[in-house]
Amino acid sequence: VSLVYGTGGTLLGVSRYLRDHSPSTRIHACEPSNAPMLYSGIGTEYEGDSPIPKEAHPVWRPHLFQGWATDFLPKLVQIMRDEVGSENLNVHPTNGFKAIETSQALARNEGIFCGTS
Repeated sequence: VSLVYGTGGTLLGVSRYLRDHSPSTRIHACEPSNAPMLYSGIGTEYEGDSPIPKEAHPVWRPHLFQGWATDFLPKLVQIMRDEVGSENLNVHPTNGFKAIETSQALARNEGIFCGTS
C-alpha cells in the first residue's frame, strides 16, 4: 500500500491493520525528495509528552507539497516506522516538479482534479 503522511494517523492505523491482517504487505511511504526525513532514519526530538518538536528536522528543506512533510517527523510517523520495521517499509523520494506535472496531466487527460499529494 502507498501512502503519504501528514500527522501520521492514517499511516499508523493502516500499517497496524495490515500487520495484523496481512503481515506480508509492505508499506510504501512517499515524501519530498528534497526533505527526506523518514528516509534519513533520523527522528525528531520532543520534550517529554509535548507535541512541539525541540527543533526542525536536520534534513528538512522547503518543498512543493502542500499540507505534508512539515519541518519535523510527527510522533505517529516515528511510531509507525518503529513498529513496521525496515523490512516492511519502503520510503520513496518524490520530486515536487514531477508531482505538479503529473497532477496537471491527470486533469488535462483524464479529468481528474487533484493536488500534488
